[in-house]
Amino acid sequence: MKIFMLSFLFLGSILATEPVTLTNREGRSLQARIVQTHGDNVQIQTQDGRLFTLDVNTLDDASQKIIREVQARRLLEDGIFQVTFNRRNLEREIDRTRSAREQNANLQHIVTVTNTRAREFPKLEVRYMLYHFSPQLAAPNRDAGTRTTYRGTAALEEIGQFGSGEFEMEPVEMRYHRLQAGWRYAGGGRRSARDTIEGIWIRFYENGLLVGEFQQPTAFFRNREWNEEYAGARALSR
Repeated sequence: MKIFMLSFLFLGSILATEPVTLTNREGRSLQARIVQTHGDNVQIQTQDGRLFTLDVNTLDDASQKIIREVQARRLLEDGIFQVTFNRRNLEREIDRTRSAREQNANLQHIVTVTNTRAREFPKLEVRYMLYHFSPQLAAPNRDAGTRTTYRGTAALEEIGQFGSGEFEMEPVEMRYHRLQAGWRYAGGGRRSARDTIEGIWIRFYENGLLVGEFQQPTAFFRNREWNEEYAGARALSR
């Protein structure tokens, strides 16, 4: 056991996971709760209540995977990434006819991600979805229209302690339509209609493990699953 354990600590109260089996590279195993991880070190609590700190590199591959999964889950629960947006319109076009005025623009989201912890992230994979609604102009029902899920990916590198990074989402075509004075739809419908982004969902992965998540607005995603289709999904190139 001396080979397996590097240091011995006592703490008053701790939060730990359910017991797991950890094995070192010499084949020695024990059951313990994972208390916390920091860099290459992991603190565990044995079944008799003692606390030890281990070097993760002394464990076998399966045990290291367990440690990484626990660490990823805790990062996700802590919500360590703050997300802000800057939006810009690209390639705006305006078309006027006798009956209506229509404006089309490619809306792009520039996303800033801030790390709120004293932990470095050499590389993060970003996966995101935008939920786009384009109303049906002539329909009196405001919920009538086309709903599309836009999916994309990006990469963030060298996010240091309390640092930040930025990535661009692929542009989404947005339409704004307004009838000219004196014109109306024969079957009813609105005088004006505007495409909207009803929701944005972003996930952050480190070494394939989910470590962060962002949803806006949260109420929109309350009963939704990541792989659930909002409508037809359209993949973005990035």
